[in-house]
Amino acid sequence: MVSVDGAPEQDSVWMLLANVGVWTAIFAAITLFAARKATARK
Repeated sequence: MVSVDGAPEQDSVWMLLANVGVWTAIFAAITLFAARKATARK
């Protein structure tokens, strides 16, 4: 990432882990919703 003044800026590790955690939660929610919807049809 590059900040406004042009100096390279490194994301902190906890931000990276938080980002991965949020995307994992979103993916899990979509998967669970799709699985419930698929099983409800039967």
